[in-house]
Amino acid sequence: MLIKICTLWSLVLLLFINSQGQKAESGWFYTQSAGFSWNPLGVLVDGTLAKRVALYPSRKGVLWESGKMEFALRDEWTPVDNLLSFVYTLQPIAFFEITFKTGFFTQFDELGYGCFRLNSPDGKYDASTRKKTGYDDAVGYWLTVNPTLKLKFGNVVMLNSFSLNTISVNGDGYYHEVRSNLVHKTSDLDIQNDLILFYEFNKLLMAGVRYKAMTVFETDAKSHLIALGALVTPKNPKYRDIWCVLNVGVYPEEPLFKAREYAAVLFGKEFRLKKGKI
Repeated sequence: MLIKICTLWSLVLLLFINSQGQKAESGWFYTQSAGFSWNPLGVLVDGTLAKRVALYPSRKGVLWESGKMEFALRDEWTPVDNLLSFVYTLQPIAFFEITFKTGFFTQFDELGYGCFRLNSPDGKYDASTRKKTGYDDAVGYWLTVNPTLKLKFGNVVMLNSFSLNTISVNGDGYYHEVRSNLVHKTSDLDIQNDLILFYEFNKLLMAGVRYKAMTVFETDAKSHLIALGALVTPKNPKYRDIWCVLNVGVYPEEPLFKAREYAAVLFGKEFRLKKGKI
């Protein structure tokens, strides 16, 4: 079965909701997650080692207690590609966070999928065309700037995340960028906006709606997704920092999956490795 990779990393945005209002702790942390999706069929294994610093350890108040700065090494692997990156995150106040990411990006054909090249931005890249034409390897870099706004009114939580991505791989022409499932030029820029509106039913469950839009600059490729989502975090202290994110929706606009269903699930856990002081 041909494996296509969706933008599973974007589901991690939902996890920011879980940290809303929580007091930041200084120390070393490791987060491990695994995600799966349908339309496109995808798998993502994500590991992050982070050094976290609480910005205001002695300051009281909801706006300041979650303030943090974080330096991390992150590896995101799929059966088609791998992104190894350094990540810097700053949350100066509870409702705003900004992340900078720079990484080494590879697409490989060892598992029979790899980088699919196109001669034009309008070229076909459906499963049968890719299987017939074949794949090759690609290497390059990935730069991201990602500001996120987080608001909470009673039990209603709103999150808006804007991401600007510069992606470049070797070669000329165009290729199928598997994480967005859209055609990019070999040196390109894309923008993504993820808007999430959730209701917190209790400490175990948040659920609501999500709208995601994406545009690629050089090819003008676009994708829109409307979905229902849920974040589940067990209350039992034995399962502390374990979470599960669910998404079910439809694409109003998408080159391969317009008007088709979308589903994804992401499981993960954060491990506290060592506490530290500023």
